[in-house]
Amino acid sequence: MKKKNLSPQMQFENEVSALFTRWWEESDLDEEEMAQAAINVIERFCDTSVEFEADFEIEFEEDE
Repeated sequence: MKKKNLSPQMQFENEVSALFTRWWEESDLDEEEMAQAAINVIERFCDTSVEFEADFEIEFEEDE
């Protein structure tokens, strides 16, 4: 699919996804640290607070 045919929202999602993937591959940050950093940025940008409480238990895989 050509990028010019994507909606602006989808283009933005693709850019953010690429950024997350690069940082996940090239840094020592784990998914939880990256998620918290993203929440911090969104809260600053939107001048609002994002609250999330899972209604399920999150299981983490242990490294062998």
